[in-house]
Amino acid sequence: MSIVSPRALLPRRRLSRLTIPLALGAAVLVAGCTSSTGAAGKPAASAAPGVAKAQAQMARYEQPTTFAPAGTTLTGVHGALAGKTVYYVPISQQVPIFPVVETGLKQALATVGARLHVCDGSASPAATTTCLGQAATEHAAAVITDSIPYGFAQQGFAALAAHHIPVLLGDEPSIGASGTPVAGNDQLAFLETNQTRAMSLSADWTIANSRGTADVLVIEITDSPLTVQAITSGALAQFRTLCPGCTVHLVKESTANLSTLPSLVSSALLKDPKIDYVFSEFDTDVQAALGGVVQTGRSSKVIGVSSMGILGSLQMLHAKNFLYEDTGSDGILLGWQYANQVFRMLLHQPVLQTEDIPQRVFTRDNVASLDLTPAGQTSGGWYGSTSFKAAFAKLWGIS
Repeated sequence: MSIVSPRALLPRRRLSRLTIPLALGAAVLVAGCTSSTGAAGKPAASAAPGVAKAQAQMARYEQPTTFAPAGTTLTGVHGALAGKTVYYVPISQQVPIFPVVETGLKQALATVGARLHVCDGSASPAATTTCLGQAATEHAAAVITDSIPYGFAQQGFAALAAHHIPVLLGDEPSIGASGTPVAGNDQLAFLETNQTRAMSLSADWTIANSRGTADVLVIEITDSPLTVQAITSGALAQFRTLCPGCTVHLVKESTANLSTLPSLVSSALLKDPKIDYVFSEFDTDVQAALGGVVQTGRSSKVIGVSSMGILGSLQMLHAKNFLYEDTGSDGILLGWQYANQVFRMLLHQPVLQTEDIPQRVFTRDNVASLDLTPAGQTSGGWYGSTSFKAAFAKLWGIS
């Protein structure tokens, strides 16, 4: 699949930085595909060869997930953590998945008598550095960051290292201070969520639903190398491999500049009236994307697809409002996984170098049986059994 030279749909403007220098809002057409049926979900005369594979993925990932904690059994966790404080520093608490992860962390730390202190990185290197410096000054037992590359607040991370405070970089690849890959250890460890797979699964749903004929507008968020990679190696790679009959357009924007996204989306839809799917990388983009769709008067004709699995988006699925699919990662479970990694660091035990993050594809059909309330979200039950909490407690020797 070739990529036609980018052509901006709006006048270029300077964008602020969230985690790295950001790409300008632009749209490109990923070519080499046939035209779509127009109305999403209608049967095509002939399905692309990859449709069966996409359907098989949906048959698997639309079902409740299963999970077993990884790592060897620990001893002495309660003695090492009781009364201690662990800092959690997300890149921005405005991103709705982070409060869910925070809740999971609080649950896990409470089982060993530890406390959680949250400091908002506010999508700012200065604010993040202040949070990390505060953790160092207050002698935190450990610090967990979320979606913050080491280079984003290197001075703050250096302060923690100087105080010998263990740091877990959540949702980040194993890249250390030098900018090169490193193995996790009891001072600096990593736990990367599989956003690339989430993007691939949302692409699978789109391919299966359109029977291999989707004309789809993909929204790539340019906040970090991981968000770009998720779209490139996840969504775009899946469309290229499984769907030669799909037409894929691409617009790029940052979370910090979502106010310009409605114009990008509406311009793309007006330029190609055959677009019948709008693919948001994250749930935080959905309202802005929907705003662009509404501007064109095509709300009833365009199918929304997204990823993150937050309460508001699943409620939109249930209400049959724009969204038809949302690939979610269990934020409550992720909080427990972060705690499991930190406990290993504090006890100087081998840390996990990789761990699977369960994901589930939510649709208008399978959300009907879920408890779509804040209590339902924090229970962890949307993804299947909540027995993982007891399994972690047993792993930590406190059951």
